[in-house]
Amino acid sequence: MRSDKSLVKHAISLGYTVNVFDTEEWSLMGSTKVNEIMAEIDGVGEAELVFIGNDGGPVGWAYVIDHGGDGSENVSDYTVKPWLDKWFNEFHGFTA
Repeated sequence: MRSDKSLVKHAISLGYTVNVFDTEEWSLMGSTKVNEIMAEIDGVGEAELVFIGNDGGPVGWAYVIDHGGDGSENVSDYTVKPWLDKWFNEFHGFTA
């Protein structure tokens, strides 16, 4: 599974919504639909994802970039937060 899709699914599983910024505008706000979010990410070469918590405030951020134009977007950077570090370690098979 692609890292961006894995992260989106993880965020949604925690009850967060996802905003997508496509480098020009907020193309999607407050979504919990994986396919909808992925379509926005796949439509651009790079995107910023902002994860919104139950209180309406941001709980994290990630930068997704297309490496090579083949649709293999990857999470290039993210906010250091426990829930994001947990996702990163699980996705890459690291154990504590």
